[in-house]
Amino acid sequence: MTLTSDGAVETADVGGYEHSASAAAGTGLSNYAITYNDGHIDRRRKSPGITADAQSKTYGSTDPSLTYVTSGLLFSDTLTGGLSRSAGENVGVTQ
Repeated sequence: MTLTSDGAVETADVGGYEHSASAAAGTGLSNYAITYNDGHIDRRRKSPGITADAQSKTYGSTDPSLTYVTSGLLFSDTLTGGLSRSAGENVGVTQ
């Protein structure tokens, strides 16, 4: 059988793609009336996660390195960037 699509499934951008089948091959096919029905694939966005690592510091000391972990990325996709915090030196826990 031959399958065709407007986009390669693993590398296609987000959007809609038509696909179709044709030219079935095999034994005994003359006993069948083969019907081919076109289809549609909707490629949707994936939602990666970015989670800041928990940190602590002692009053008056310098800030620790602010780091994070990503999840949900596929293939060779990467995220880059940095984290920041609100300025202040009061003792306590913020979330």
